[in-house]
Amino acid sequence: SKDFEKLMLENQELKDHINFALNNSTLTEIELVAIKYRFGLEGDEPKTLSEISALTGYTAMGIQKAEKRALNKLKKDKLFKELVT
Repeated sequence: SKDFEKLMLENQELKDHINFALNNSTLTEIELVAIKYRFGLEGDEPKTLSEISALTGYTAMGIQKAEKRALNKLKKDKLFKELVT
């Protein structure tokens, strides 16, 4: 997960490509929100589970589960794999 965090923060061009891949993935709305907020892809600093919970109304546990599901889906996503290889 640390490698994924480092990758997410490398530069804006990469963030744009990652956002494109995320927006064209099979993630649910909450999974997408969890990933974008957790890794700071909305132009802000990465947010904690509690901060995302306060913003979305989902529990911190729900956000954590959504993040885990999303990361598992992204590992299998063709477009996302092209970005990280």
